[in-house]
Amino acid sequence: MILPELRVAIEYDSTGRFGLEHVGRREEADRRKDRALRGAGWEVIRIRTGHLPALGPHDLRVAGLSQKTLSALVDELRVVRGPLIVDCYLRA
Repeated sequence: MILPELRVAIEYDSTGRFGLEHVGRREEADRRKDRALRGAGWEVIRIRTGHLPALGPHDLRVAGLSQKTLSALVDELRVVRGPLIVDCYLRA
């Protein structure tokens, strides 16, 4: 998901059906993509489930999608772009 006004990309990474998604070569591809986005002025927040390690400074390691995950995501958006701009979107 992208939030163009905030210049933030949000990705949801799971281990997948066989536990091999987003590991090895796929993980390195994710890191390259993150560097490219950051180089263009965007930030990446990854929601990482299972036992996937964080890849970037704003990644969230969670058990799954829940209200707690959503709250943590909004908090991380505030860290990335500031509470003033993020809270404006919450009021809309």
